[in-house]
Amino acid sequence: MGKKSGSTSKSKEKRLQRKEEQMRIGRAMTVVAEANKLADPMEPFPVFRKYNKNGLNVELYVKKSTDLDNAVKQWAFELTKKNMQLKYEQCSWGWNDKTKQEELCDDAAWYLMARHVEDEKLLGFSHFRFDMDEGIEVLYCYELQLDNLIQRKGLGKFMMQILELIAFKNNMKKVVMTI
Repeated sequence: MGKKSGSTSKSKEKRLQRKEEQMRIGRAMTVVAEANKLADPMEPFPVFRKYNKNGLNVELYVKKSTDLDNAVKQWAFELTKKNMQLKYEQCSWGWNDKTKQEELCDDAAWYLMARHVEDEKLLGFSHFRFDMDEGIEVLYCYELQLDNLIQRKGLGKFMMQILELIAFKNNMKKVVMTI
């Protein structure tokens, strides 16, 4: 008889743990859904809309992939291809134009865009998403691409700091980036 009550107690505990885990994941999914409803994740951070250092005068803004025109999406793809194709081909992933374009244009994608203030020339971007990763709510940075003429001037680091601010303001547990 003693064994039965012990095993019943253990199974109740396991059921309770599963239920708590399901509830935690449900709450995390709600946090992600709320973040994806935002009109402008940078709205709380107006001071971070400008980067004026190391000879750069840059304006930063965020848009959903669905709100970018095709020319901007094509520019983002071409910059990614220029910066990354060789690296992809040197590893097991390989490069696939169609796959990369689909990833960049996915409806869930957000873009942190960097453009030159004077002529509005696009200089770089980060493609990110609010998503779940191993059951945890995260801001997942898929890409951080800068034109090679403006690399090593602190803009990429500044953009990552903006992503961190956006993530934590929207209750994401962490920022994830594949390198």
